[in-house]
Amino acid sequence: MGGQGKTTCARLLYNNKIIVSHFDVRAWCIISQTYNRKELLQDIFSQVIGFKVKVDEVGELADMLWKSLLGKRYFIVLDDMWDGMAWDDLRLSLQDGENRSRILVTTRLEKVGEYVKHHTNPYFLPFLTLKESWELLKKSVFQKKSCPSELYDVSLEVATRCKGLPVVVILVAGIIKKKMEESWWHEVKDALFSYLGFVQNVESGRLEEAAEGYLMDLISSNVVMVSKRGRYNGKVKYCQVHDIVLHFCLERSREEKFMLAVKGNYSNFKLSDWKESRVSFSFSYELSEIASKTRKPFHQHLRSLRMTLIEGEVSNWNSFSQFSKLRLLKVLNLSSHIVGRLSSATLQPLIHLKYLAVCARKFDFHPESHLPHIETLIVLCPFMRTVLPPIFWKMKTLRHVEINDAVFDLKNNKKWISEESSKLENLRILKQVAIKIGCDDNVDVLLRRCPNLQELEIGILCDEDSVEICQLESLTQLQILRLSIDSFQLNVSKLHLPSNLKKLVLRGTRIESIVSSIGGLPSLEYLQLVLPTFIQLKEWCLGDVTFHKLKLLKLEYLNISRWDASEESFPLLERLVIKKCHELEEIPLSFADIQTLKQIKLVQCRNKSLEASALKIKEEAEAIGGSDVIDLIVKVVAQLAMSENIQAAVLLHPSFVSVDDFKGRFRLMFSTPSPNIAVVSFKV
Repeated sequence: MGGQGKTTCARLLYNNKIIVSHFDVRAWCIISQTYNRKELLQDIFSQVIGFKVKVDEVGELADMLWKSLLGKRYFIVLDDMWDGMAWDDLRLSLQDGENRSRILVTTRLEKVGEYVKHHTNPYFLPFLTLKESWELLKKSVFQKKSCPSELYDVSLEVATRCKGLPVVVILVAGIIKKKMEESWWHEVKDALFSYLGFVQNVESGRLEEAAEGYLMDLISSNVVMVSKRGRYNGKVKYCQVHDIVLHFCLERSREEKFMLAVKGNYSNFKLSDWKESRVSFSFSYELSEIASKTRKPFHQHLRSLRMTLIEGEVSNWNSFSQFSKLRLLKVLNLSSHIVGRLSSATLQPLIHLKYLAVCARKFDFHPESHLPHIETLIVLCPFMRTVLPPIFWKMKTLRHVEINDAVFDLKNNKKWISEESSKLENLRILKQVAIKIGCDDNVDVLLRRCPNLQELEIGILCDEDSVEICQLESLTQLQILRLSIDSFQLNVSKLHLPSNLKKLVLRGTRIESIVSSIGGLPSLEYLQLVLPTFIQLKEWCLGDVTFHKLKLLKLEYLNISRWDASEESFPLLERLVIKKCHELEEIPLSFADIQTLKQIKLVQCRNKSLEASALKIKEEAEAIGGSDVIDLIVKVVAQLAMSENIQAAVLLHPSFVSVDDFKGRFRLMFSTPSPNIAVVSFKV
């Protein structure tokens, strides 16, 4: 049974100080239902030797792991094993040296425990008693306070419904504590796990905000777990649910014929038998071959279809002829499934389509057909540029557009963009598009037609007559801007940026003339400068320019050797990232006085004096603050001739080193957190 706390107990044991000191090496490996033997061996081996090594041959990797454990007392956790085959794939590489090494396996299947047992019988973790469940529920909801009398009985009933599973108790506690009302607690008791639902109808301009609010409610209730947050603003980037919640959702979806998740094998490939209105399935190459030959159609009532490829597989199934018959389809995601050539005319019958994500070597917009209700349009076209025709301006429901290397042909679209009705007022995100500028005010015209953009990624293509770029300040709602310019000659001195910008990425820009304008942005928290050019001098002097709210500064490929700034230039800076700035000699020592600075990261910077300056800043900050306040991370890439005998002696922080075979040459990457910098030596 999942959710009993097996992994939690194993983790507590794994991190116990006595265990850590008793064993020479430890390794933790998650097996799960779908596993890859090579990846498992790679994971364990990397933890045993202390750095990452990429080995192509599974047999060689298994032998290297066996040798690395020779003479060592090890403790290895194999978490969430579903099949005895996984044990067979690993056990011969885990030698028994009779030195009291230990392997701990967690599994929810009794037969797996019986299969892998060696010296001891499997231990069956008991369910919580009703009293234990109730105590855990009260502790999770009320902390150290007592349970109100009016909630006493219903809280006991809720604890009973949790069936002794700790994870269920924690999840339910997160939900019920939102309202200390008896009626709400009874509602949750009667419908455990039915809490996950859809975003209700809201104003059209607030869909994203409403959805984010729902997500944050689920996170605060412990139903959904955050797996990754943004580095500068702390916003949720990726999230997940506990496997028991996932299992429940999939089972309930199947029972109610709401959604079907299919893994790509032949026995499950029964298109006409699928009665669910929403289907998600993974494709293997073998399955794509079968699908390409089948004449069976998808079920005609299908509303949502999502296809993904199993990692490393390639599919040749050109399935759009089948999809075009699904007249009720609203969501179609084929972004991991590349086809040769695709035209929007093929999708014309799908008049209800709201979400489309496709990948094609060439995508053509038909000049007359369009999708009248499309809201999200994602076209991955990595090989050929896509020209957006006049029909694009008729897609008034668009909210999110992302098209690889798409070009707005505004010169031939003037008839359309001159009409007030051609405004895309619902469009919030526009990414990876390009536009030519010259004598016409093309950019200005474009932005007037997309007045409510919140995120824009645009490349500026310069004609010979291009002199200066127009204003962007009309986009009053814009918060994220990625701007690329293909000519260093373009004058950006008159570039006025929207005042609400929080994140700004500039590529290929003459930076000197707009530094003060960027510093004047009152809400800017993230600034990334890629290939900025300093025409007159190889020196960047900020003077009295202040970036008042900047938290993250990332500099890539700067062609400067000197940088002058004071602690007042970046009063709230938390992270500084410098990548491939080979000529930069040092970071201003004044950064040691920035009290909010938490991390300095140097990536592939050749100048040793730059690294030395970062270390000096760290030491100065520690002297001022009296503690380890700045993490210093250094990543270096070294190219070495391939050798059968490479020994990496890693001092201080071996777990932050990786060595892999990159196109016939060894590539070494290492990074360290505070307080020291790793030293790596080689014997070739």
